[in-house]
Amino acid sequence: MDPKRICFIVDVDNEEQKRKSLSAIQALAMPEDMELDIILVDVGAGAAPVYNEAMKASDAKYKVYVQRNARIVNPNFIVDAVALFRSHARLGLIGMAGADQLPASGSWQDAAHKYGKMYENRDGTMAPVVYGEVDADYRRVAAVDGLLMATQYDVPWQAEPCGGRQSCGPSQALAFMKAGYEAGVPSQAYPWCVREGGMHTDSSRVEPNSPLLSIAIPTYNRADILEQCLASIYSQIGDDANFEVVVSNNASTDHTERVALAFASRYPTMRYSRTGENIGADRNVVRVLQEASGRFVLLHGDDDYFIAGTLYDILHVADRHRSCGMLFLNVLAEPQAPRRFTGMDSYLREASIHATFISSLVFNRKQLAGIPDPLRFAGSLLNQLHLQYSVLEQNPEFCVRYGPVFYPSASISEYSYAEVFIKNYLRIISDFIGRGLTSEAVSADKFNILGRHLFPQFQYIRRSGLTQFEPEKFVDVFIEQYAGEPYFEEAYRVLLDLMKQD
Repeated sequence: MDPKRICFIVDVDNEEQKRKSLSAIQALAMPEDMELDIILVDVGAGAAPVYNEAMKASDAKYKVYVQRNARIVNPNFIVDAVALFRSHARLGLIGMAGADQLPASGSWQDAAHKYGKMYENRDGTMAPVVYGEVDADYRRVAAVDGLLMATQYDVPWQAEPCGGRQSCGPSQALAFMKAGYEAGVPSQAYPWCVREGGMHTDSSRVEPNSPLLSIAIPTYNRADILEQCLASIYSQIGDDANFEVVVSNNASTDHTERVALAFASRYPTMRYSRTGENIGADRNVVRVLQEASGRFVLLHGDDDYFIAGTLYDILHVADRHRSCGMLFLNVLAEPQAPRRFTGMDSYLREASIHATFISSLVFNRKQLAGIPDPLRFAGSLLNQLHLQYSVLEQNPEFCVRYGPVFYPSASISEYSYAEVFIKNYLRIISDFIGRGLTSEAVSADKFNILGRHLFPQFQYIRRSGLTQFEPEKFVDVFIEQYAGEPYFEEAYRVLLDLMKQD
């Protein structure tokens, strides 16, 4: 058996499934020292003989058996699975979920102690199912789910009780244990796969033929960065029609269009358009949001790359909290369960100045479309802040998801940091005083951002020599905006002390 080959044995029964399966598997990250084989099969009513024939047809040491209703959403699935096998020679078979014992019923799901996780469709809703966390590299089990299995040894598939697809996992786990190997469930920070069932089965919950989540990306002259951004998306979602990716090119002069059209030609869920002239960053943000058709719209910066496994989690959180006007992604917080809140004051407390991160914002499209003046603060570079509070003015319910979502590129824009994040930020949130925000909440936030954000960022900009952010304007803008505050003199002394430290 060739230890540098991995073979996917994939159950399909039509050309569309074949196309989607090939596209999804070929998009997975590969270890540099390995080669990929794919064998397409039609299991029909008898899995064992079909799997045995395919198994014998490949000399790959590592084999992955994929049922037709499985979708791999971990872009590092191959890397993770092979690393796990290479570290544990006795581990012969892994499934995404399983149980310590196989009950008399023959169904591992009836067992008292279960482990693993996956995404599943439940009554038109995509939901993560967590059977039990795995603390080590893997949990040894007596039975595994047959949806998605990987092996590092060839053990013949048993004809009985492996009649159809569903019973093959437990029977094959037993076969591996009889052969002297272990069956296990790997540790998964996020589920590695989805059990597909179609999220749009309930027409009262989702608009016909509409995606659940649109990922809206405004872009300008960042072709290579955009390419990595789109790759981080499609490596997770493939052709999943629950998603839509919308890219608005703000008259870029580089090869942005070539990059976008290449993805659009490969993925039917991608939509691309280009402005005839540069309309400015804020207007392009509104433009791409208005082109989205999903129930929810995730605004995303072209220079941010999604962490593996996060998109389905965002989809799930948005779907579970579909009555909310906003979903705020607190990407700087430690992971914890999502929480719901009500009111602009609460939103300002939870999001504060971090609501200016465009890649942290998921809008309910119904309320987004109801904003009477979406370009009120165009030119401020923070018009997205106006959009958020305008949504909350219509629907004050919002949810916060905690934990990292993306990692940024090294790209740097040019603007006056003080003008944008002091003057413009305060001007926009103050516009909502009496419209849902209280003056007390705005005053508290104005004080809090000094020590938590503005002063530390100013010091970082100066020490890093980032002159494109015009740090020389900081003191004047600070005085202009804070001179009337009771803590101004003390804050000014702190600022002068920071400047002496450079």
